[in-house]
Amino acid sequence: MRSSPQLDPRDRDATLIAALRTGDDMAARDLYDQYHPRCVFFLRRWSGDDALARELAAEAMSRLLVKAASGGVREPRGFAEFAFTLTRNIWKQYAERITRERRHLTVVDPDQLTRHADDRDPDRAYTAAMAIERRRDVDTAMSELPPRYREILELRFGEGLSHNAIAGRLDVDPANARQLLSRARERFRIVFRKLAER
Repeated sequence: MRSSPQLDPRDRDATLIAALRTGDDMAARDLYDQYHPRCVFFLRRWSGDDALARELAAEAMSRLLVKAASGGVREPRGFAEFAFTLTRNIWKQYAERITRERRHLTVVDPDQLTRHADDRDPDRAYTAAMAIERRRDVDTAMSELPPRYREILELRFGEGLSHNAIAGRLDVDPANARQLLSRARERFRIVFRKLAER
């Protein structure tokens, strides 16, 4: 059974879990496609290691799908919260095991990373975490620009100045300010795109 695009995400999850319990492989695929990227995202942020995040996310998804198929999810409409909690617990167990084994690993408490959003709303936590990550990418991209480009972008987008006001601040004519802004934007796009592809 395929999910309906107009369904509320909680209803969609409940529908997919009901279908999964009847043996519908497409429902399992839909749940996997929906939640695997989120698991990888959080685990990558907590561990700082993409390969480890993918390995732990595979374990998380395996557990999630088995629990969903076997009736282990008490409230199917709360599957997002269940998935987030299970993923966080897998990370905590892994971090505790590594700490016991005294391997070198910077252990980040997932509670600190998600303090900006309510754990009961993983969609909100995911959106907030993505916004923070995007802001870091913007800051990194800005730091890699030449000082003149950084300055003109900050004047335009940070202070909201017009081309004429920027020209006055930089002591150049407005046509030159527009050209500088255009070049700075293009350089920023290139640097930002490279960061996003990492």
